[in-house]
Amino acid sequence: MSAHFKIYHARRVVLSVSTGTVTSDDLRAQSDELVQEPGFDPTYRQLWDPEAR
Repeated sequence: MSAHFKIYHARRVVLSVSTGTVTSDDLRAQSDELVQEPGFDPTYRQLWDPEAR
């Protein structure tokens, strides 16, 4: 799986995209990485595109 995210602070949203097979471990790892990102705010909304191209 390939995944990444971008935080849009002005819009208070996180956009996550992934390709390939996504497992629960992948989701957990992505979440762990996100919460350690400087400036992350857990009140932001998150959109996930599981089939980004």
